[in-house]
Amino acid sequence: MLPPELLLITFQYFCDSQINVLRSRSRSPTLTIAHVSSGWRTLVRSTPYLWANFEVECICSHPNAGHILSHFLLFSSDALLSFRFIHQNDIGLTQCHEGLVVTQLVQSAHRWKEASFSLPWYMLPSIFNRITSEHDLSALQSLRIENTKELSEFWVLTTSAQFPSLRKLEIDGVRFGHLRSQISSGLLEALKADPIDVKDVLEVISESPKLHHVDVVPMLFLEFGSAALGEAVRSTSITTFTVHLVGSTMDDLFVRLTLPSLTSLQLIGTAGSSVPVVNVIIFIEFFTRSACHLTHFTLKYSQFEDLSTIFTHIPTLTHLAIYESVTPYTPILRNALLDLMSTSHWNQELLLPALRVLELVLVPACAPNLFTRVIQSRWRVEGLRGCARLERLSLKILQDGRWNPESKKCLEVMRDEGLDFTFE
Repeated sequence: MLPPELLLITFQYFCDSQINVLRSRSRSPTLTIAHVSSGWRTLVRSTPYLWANFEVECICSHPNAGHILSHFLLFSSDALLSFRFIHQNDIGLTQCHEGLVVTQLVQSAHRWKEASFSLPWYMLPSIFNRITSEHDLSALQSLRIENTKELSEFWVLTTSAQFPSLRKLEIDGVRFGHLRSQISSGLLEALKADPIDVKDVLEVISESPKLHHVDVVPMLFLEFGSAALGEAVRSTSITTFTVHLVGSTMDDLFVRLTLPSLTSLQLIGTAGSSVPVVNVIIFIEFFTRSACHLTHFTLKYSQFEDLSTIFTHIPTLTHLAIYESVTPYTPILRNALLDLMSTSHWNQELLLPALRVLELVLVPACAPNLFTRVIQSRWRVEGLRGCARLERLSLKILQDGRWNPESKKCLEVMRDEGLDFTFE
């Protein structure tokens, strides 16, 4: 928030005093082109070592936005760019200012790494139509388009540019028409378009052989049906699969799926609604057919008929997250968690021998027994060490007036014994 002139003096002092100014490891410097002065030009020219990689939030209503952006692009060499391009309906906005910003972005298209656009319908096609073979999008890994309604000309993305490196695609309010097989790898999420061309979306999924992540939002179930989705998902490289449960429709989806590369599975219901019960047999067949090495499993506001049996088919699991529904309280989940803390009834082996991280969101009704069993299984020498390898336990107890001193005491014992956990 400091004026650039003051920042320049500060940086110059650091240089004169031989004090190194290092870039943050967690994030890149961010330039917001809005209400800035020409002093930024001098600052950037004098401190090029800070701008080898930076993020630009480009609000093109600023009269000097194009000129300021050009200096950042010039002094950042050939570093890849992460930026968000925002259009504001400002009275001071002119086509000249807008066009200069677009020109700067197009000329640096080969450097785009992460691009986010919040633009009116007429601007996005004009940007991508100007990208030529000399300014391709070969480095683009993430593309987000937001606040764009009824964009019928979205087809320009596939006719004027290719996406060989795309890993993430987020589209809010945009038709999927004519995308299809042009995407070699991407994350299909935030599908909020209305209406949706069913055929086009299914072809995007089925014709993307290098797809790594799929998020099946509720609207996909309602629009297409789980059977059609199951037939469409054919990629053998999918590692992360998220399903937002809608009633019992999920069974028809997983009975058709084979995901040999799957490492992370999330089944998400809706808090406060009826808890979907997942068919155990279908999932056992799915895991057997896929022969995958699942390491992360999230069960949120949903339940299996026999969760303990599922555990025996995913011995490679290292991270388990379970969110218990507030209503109704389900003894099925409680019993499964207690079984997890002990061993298998058949061979006295751990249900999840590789488990390292356990995240639980529970109602207080099952908390005392659960915490007591955790303590016994981990620290009693004669006990069954169901959590012997557990490194972190994350707990969140839903406060509804039933929290009691016994459970609090168990938590203190666990903390004193050295188990690393958080309690919210």
